[in-house]
Amino acid sequence: MAEVIPTVIIDRFFETPSLVRAYAQTLKFYKCTDHPNRGHWPGKRTDLMHKLDPVFHEIVCRKLIKYLPNYRAFEIADLTFHISTGESGSGWIHTDDDHLGIGGVIYLNEGLKEDTGTSIYDIPAGAEMQGYEEEFHKAMEAQGTSDVSIFDKYKEECNSYFIESIKVQARYNRAILFDGRKYHGG
Repeated sequence: MAEVIPTVIIDRFFETPSLVRAYAQTLKFYKCTDHPNRGHWPGKRTDLMHKLDPVFHEIVCRKLIKYLPNYRAFEIADLTFHISTGESGSGWIHTDDDHLGIGGVIYLNEGLKEDTGTSIYDIPAGAEMQGYEEEFHKAMEAQGTSDVSIFDKYKEECNSYFIESIKVQARYNRAILFDGRKYHGG
């Protein structure tokens, strides 16, 4: 049986969040189709931090691991900075790759925008989800094109099957850690 990964919320995560945010703004961001590691996500991300800045990567991992009982280190930590471009609206509810296990977000948006953040979802037995992951991947690859809108109806239909279990508001310098194998979305 897979180990249970708790959902953890940490306010005031970085000691100097404005410096971390300023650093992030100096980096190059990629759409998922142009990213060196590819993938399927909305918005844009930097290259993996262990490649860009191994020291910063290690500092963040050490801070995060303190909040996870039964963990001493991460086997894999695909840390990036991410910018939500808003193209996909409420976003697709999804799971992360199984090999990653722990999902997480550290919000560095200044100011308060109501009703933004991350939610964890349950899915009822018998929900019709055939083809969901494939359509999600196609939609992420269509970002920035006129084709992205053709996925909106399907996304809304599929997202309607899910039941929100945990809702975490985006707050400046707040971190959330969760089981990435559970359905979640922005």
